[in-house]
Amino acid sequence: GAYGAGVLMGLQEKGELKDYAIITGVSAGALIAPFVFIGGDAMPKMKEVMLNINDKDILGKKNFLNTLFKDAFTDGENLYDFIADAYPEPMTEAMAQQHRNGKRLFIGSTHFDSGELVIWN
Repeated sequence: GAYGAGVLMGLQEKGELKDYAIITGVSAGALIAPFVFIGGDAMPKMKEVMLNINDKDILGKKNFLNTLFKDAFTDGENLYDFIADAYPEPMTEAMAQQHRNGKRLFIGSTHFDSGELVIWN
C-alpha cells in the first residue's frame, strides 16, 4: 500500500505518471486506484490516506466475543467511516466526471458472504 503510493507519487512528481484510460485496483490497490483515476490534486490525499491507515481505523475496537455470535470481530462501522473520510462526496463527483469523460475505474473486492470476487465499475 504505502510502497505503491510512494512509487506513484514519485512518478507524478517527475511528471511521468500517465493519464491512463483504464485504472484497476485490488486490495491496497483498491484504495489507491480512485486517486490515480482522478489524478492531479487527488494524489497528495492518496499519500495521506495510505501513510496514515491502520488496523484501528478499519476494525475499531475488536470484540472477540463477536466471532462466536456474529462471525466477525467488528460491525464494520469504522470501515464505513474510513471510506467516507477518505473518499468524500467531491471526490466521488470527480470520479463520475472522469467516467463521463470516457475513463474507466475497476475495483476488485471480495463479497463478504460468498467469498467471491466482485468487480466494481
